[in-house]
Amino acid sequence: MSIRRFCLICKFLCVPFLIKAQGNLFRYADSLQGAGHYAVAAVEYERIIFERPGTTEAVLAALSKANCEKMLGRYDQAAAGLDAVNTAAVSDSLRYRVLFEGMVCAYLAHEPASAFSKQEMIAHYFPDSAASRDLLLLKVLCLNELKKWHQADTVYKRYMKLWGGGYVLASDPYLHLPKLKDPEKAERLSAYLPFTGAGLFYAGDVPEGLLNMALQVGFIAFGAYSVLAERYITGVLIGVGGYAAFYHGGVRRARRLAELHNERVSIGFNNLVRAGLMAAGTSAETSSGNSR
Repeated sequence: MSIRRFCLICKFLCVPFLIKAQGNLFRYADSLQGAGHYAVAAVEYERIIFERPGTTEAVLAALSKANCEKMLGRYDQAAAGLDAVNTAAVSDSLRYRVLFEGMVCAYLAHEPASAFSKQEMIAHYFPDSAASRDLLLLKVLCLNELKKWHQADTVYKRYMKLWGGGYVLASDPYLHLPKLKDPEKAERLSAYLPFTGAGLFYAGDVPEGLLNMALQVGFIAFGAYSVLAERYITGVLIGVGGYAAFYHGGVRRARRLAELHNERVSIGFNNLVRAGLMAAGTSAETSSGNSR
């Protein structure tokens, strides 16, 4: 068993060097990726990057490694790896691929601000691609995630005009933008209007606001009764302590509920727009196929 294990280790270590000697630098790593061994393939691509810094091979290896990371769901690592690529000495087409893949990975990693900045960089360095289908699509998605819906509306209309394939929505989704809550306002209402549950009401949770109001009033009433009954320690510890706990908890809860409301309505709206974009893309592909 030990001899067999030793032979397997030697084979694993020697195969990359033998393949490299044969003149195909990527054959072993590509075979691993093709077989679905993405983690091992990523390590092999990293070896190529380390051995050939600043070369075209290193950039190609970085792109392949990022693809392996995407297949593993490590979108943030894929985006970080592409950000570190030196594209000074490569062709424009390869530089475009690095920037575009970095933008996609950043979006998948839930970093829309980073993805949007990369999209702006691509539009600056490659102005001819600013109206491309993929860039406009990702720009709409990023602006939606950033809640910049007025800017997204302009890009959305441009995308539909250029790439919609004649698809028309029943109504423009941007005519009915989500109504967001102000988390700071919810927090201030709970802080400055105790006993009322105003912040929780504003955040959209009436039952929780009523419960919080009742608990605050109840603890204060219990504290006052305990003081009148000369049970001062009980009044302070339970009455005042319980009121303070639910007061501060209500302030934090109001802010959190407002944030959850914004997240919920934003996701619903973004899904609606995304569905429209997907339907437009399908319609465009269908019309293009029919024309052929």
